[in-house]
Amino acid sequence: MEQILKAIQQLENQMNNRFDNVDQRFIEVDHRFDKVDQKFIEVDQRFDKVDQKFIEVDQRFDKVEQKLVEVDHRFDEVNQKLAENDKQFGEMDQKLDRIETTLNTIAQTSTDDTVSILKRIDMNTKNMNRDIEYLSKQVGKHELYFNRINKN
Repeated sequence: MEQILKAIQQLENQMNNRFDNVDQRFIEVDHRFDKVDQKFIEVDQRFDKVDQKFIEVDQRFDKVEQKLVEVDHRFDEVNQKLAENDKQFGEMDQKLDRIETTLNTIAQTSTDDTVSILKRIDMNTKNMNRDIEYLSKQVGKHELYFNRINKN
């Protein structure tokens, strides 16, 4: 019986050693899971940082989009002012066309009047020269020259 007890005790010791080995392996596996869990926590923290960066980038894009909306609004204002200026330039073109037409009419009329006046002056000058020639023959040309010298 003692041998049986010894054999049972040896079996019990072997079983206890095996259980200790299994326990040790479970502890090692548990330790490995803790390391893996720690890695997941680190990865999660990195993802949180990346997510924070994306939030910052999104905020920057929102600011850029707001600036683009402001620029678009300013372009709309500029386009409206350009349209107003085009309208004003169109009106100015019409006024300038009317002024040009009026000036052309005046220039044509003035030219005709000037030609008419010059013809009349020419005719009057010819008539006066004829009268002077006639009178100088009556009085004498030398009297005409003496008179001119005395008057100057």
